[in-house]
Amino acid sequence: MDHMTVSETAARWGVSERWVHKYLKDGRVKGALRFGAVWMIPSGAKKPRDPRYNKATSQMSLQDELDHAITEVHEHHSTRTPQSLLIPDISHDSQAPNVSHGPNTTRAFPAAENSDKLNLSREAAYAYLRGDFKHVKHCYEQAGSSDAVKLLVSAISIPASIGMGDYAFFQDAERWLKEIVSAGHGAGVTAYAQYALAGGYMGAHAPDMVAGWVKEGDFSALHPLARYEAINRRADYLYYMKKYGSMLETVQTAVSLLGFSKNSPSGAEATIMGINLRIRCAVACHALGRVDDAKRWLIGTMETALPSGFITPFAENATLLGDLTEQCLKQAYPEWYDAVFGLAGQTLANWIAFHNRFTKDNITLILTLREMGIARLAVQRVPYKTIAEQYHISLGRLKSIMSEIYGKLYVHNRAELSKYIP
Repeated sequence: MDHMTVSETAARWGVSERWVHKYLKDGRVKGALRFGAVWMIPSGAKKPRDPRYNKATSQMSLQDELDHAITEVHEHHSTRTPQSLLIPDISHDSQAPNVSHGPNTTRAFPAAENSDKLNLSREAAYAYLRGDFKHVKHCYEQAGSSDAVKLLVSAISIPASIGMGDYAFFQDAERWLKEIVSAGHGAGVTAYAQYALAGGYMGAHAPDMVAGWVKEGDFSALHPLARYEAINRRADYLYYMKKYGSMLETVQTAVSLLGFSKNSPSGAEATIMGINLRIRCAVACHALGRVDDAKRWLIGTMETALPSGFITPFAENATLLGDLTEQCLKQAYPEWYDAVFGLAGQTLANWIAFHNRFTKDNITLILTLREMGIARLAVQRVPYKTIAEQYHISLGRLKSIMSEIYGKLYVHNRAELSKYIP
């Protein structure tokens, strides 16, 4: 009888080697033989049904399916680095933005197997980091009826839609995620959908729209391996609240724990999460006036990210770091300057178009009821003194409120404000 190794079985069944070992340990693979530390598995052995399947319906709950998917993605990444995932450019059909991708024309995408939809989340993650937002959209569309995979891809698709300025794409993903939240699939599923939505709301500079647990920093409902990336949303929220010290403390703690806990990611996944966390350390240090520390964080992150062509984090955060990104690229990685700032120019233009539409559609969610009332009077050219009297506040307080309104909408005067007030 022909036999297979554990690795061969894992490839045939579309699971990780860890899951095969679990099936073997539980005695669920008929005919499997063990010789010391080596297992020999009959070539005709069938994959056991996952024990979490509901026997009555033969279906997993979305909560279990999502947990399983997150674990599988992590285990796949834990044995592979970004460099080992290099394959020829799959974006030759104008999927990528029209920018130079630096000296290495090879793209860090994991090789996809059509039978394994989880590869879509891996493809999407690497495509996003390389600035290939259209390929992220392709992955989202290919997720189809697999809600767990679609959730994973949505967390990447939401910011990609902003990078493309594709408001229709954003609305489609947002609508679906809101349906998942309202469906009541379980606390973990709801939290993950809210985490994905938070990426869009923070990207659109609407922090008040994110879920309460993001504001409070309570990640308990999320799968342990999903918490590290969610910390980025918490960090972004703290940045917009101008709590830069708390932001730095949050991300530094996550960086220090990354890879040292049994519930923390490793391998390529840890590399990706580390890039996102470290660049936020740079942003926080820069906001605190600790420019030298910010520069060290930024150059260290570039050292990890740029060899794999991961330019998006630097393009997205260039405006938050003043001219520091430009300085670091010219000093340490001049060959990547055009790629990073080419993408930065495109994403900024796309963000402006996206922000204008998003703000108009969500103005009543972005502004409080009181702010809306004051804004309406302001665009009608009612004198500030009269507005202050109507709301029983001082003139100085009114000016502070107007400044907050302008900041939320990214406008500078009443004329620009009038474009958003119905």
